[in-house]
Amino acid sequence: MMQSFNPYLSIIVTCRNDTHRPDLVSRLHTTIHRWSSLCKKYHLSTEYLMVEWNPPAENPPLKTVLQNLPVHEYFKIRIITVSANIHQKVDPNNLLPLHQMIAKNVGIRRANGGYVLCTNLDIFPDSLLIEEIAKKKIQPGYFYRANRCDISENIYALSGNELENFSRNHIIRRLGMDAYWPGLKVFKKQYFIYRYWFFKPFFPLLLIVKRIVLGFDKFNIARIDKEACGDFTLMSKQDWLKIEGYHEFTGYPLHIDSLALIRATLMGLKQHIFNKQCCVYHIDHAGSWTEETAHTLQIKYPFLSWKDLEKLTLLMKKGLFTYNKPEWGLLNENLPEEWIA
Repeated sequence: MMQSFNPYLSIIVTCRNDTHRPDLVSRLHTTIHRWSSLCKKYHLSTEYLMVEWNPPAENPPLKTVLQNLPVHEYFKIRIITVSANIHQKVDPNNLLPLHQMIAKNVGIRRANGGYVLCTNLDIFPDSLLIEEIAKKKIQPGYFYRANRCDISENIYALSGNELENFSRNHIIRRLGMDAYWPGLKVFKKQYFIYRYWFFKPFFPLLLIVKRIVLGFDKFNIARIDKEACGDFTLMSKQDWLKIEGYHEFTGYPLHIDSLALIRATLMGLKQHIFNKQCCVYHIDHAGSWTEETAHTLQIKYPFLSWKDLEKLTLLMKKGLFTYNKPEWGLLNENLPEEWIA
């Protein structure tokens, strides 16, 4: 650990310097600068932990392409590298070049913060969210969720208040649940009942009907804010260790983030959804995941369907599913790391 730096929060993202996103460096600079400036403004001691997975030999490592990064007393950047050789052990058939959820587990295991936020490199927060977290009122025993608001990728020339004002006023879509109505998809305006405010008094009745139709167990799962939860899931490090991070499935990581929240719920953790102003912004791009377009995905790798998730949920309830091996998060591997000064 960097001497004398004991962060309250660890932010974990995964990446590799490949051709998956041609604007990778611009995205990272935009998001890192915003996290950094808000942590400084609200005195939130944070490490931004980047897990660089299977860096391509033909491209320079991230530390050499990310220049003039905004580190200061409240914000430090740390890079942990998972080599191509270790990637080969994890995925001998090389199905995917980057195993996002296993990489996040690497970060969870090695995070220095008492609280750990798993997110993605194209995500940055609204200032109201950081102000709320900086109050240090979040608690163990809870997992915390925030809405994801998609915005245009034409923002790289913006920064500071100008970036935030643009983001607040140019939301393409909002993903997640309303803090006051978990279990209802009130931001989905394609559903008639959510389109007009005068239907709001019927929401409690709708929840009762939904509970009757689904039954108690399925209703409790339906109340979990699973939409785009890979973009923002926050809990104490001890709670991440308790649930054993993300399931280390070596296929396409569809629904793996949802499975973690289901497991957390089954193990007694409670959900807290921040109000909709305390959101994160996602720099939109072709292929962005949304619930509406999920059915159009052409996935050529093994993945867990929603029916698979329901089966695994039943097995977890009965204690018949081995979620992860004890050494999850590459615990036994000695991984190189460095702090960016």
